[in-house]
Amino acid sequence: MQENQQNEQIKRMILFKFLTKKARERINIVRSANPKLAQSAEMAIIAAIQKGTEKVDDEELKKLLQILSQKRKTKIKM
Repeated sequence: MQENQQNEQIKRMILFKFLTKKARERINIVRSANPKLAQSAEMAIIAAIQKGTEKVDDEELKKLLQILSQKRKTKIKM
């Protein structure tokens, strides 16, 4: 349990460093409304950071959220 808290804290520190202020505000709003979508976005952002992305701004985050939302909708349709 403590390891999960520690991992969450590390993730938040990484996101704080690499997201612009507006992007951080947006991800917090999304987290409140749709925690699974926010978690998917956070994982995608961390993967992009590992590949060399220096900053993620609000516009990039909007595009990412839109892509992730569309993927979820197509998975739900039968």
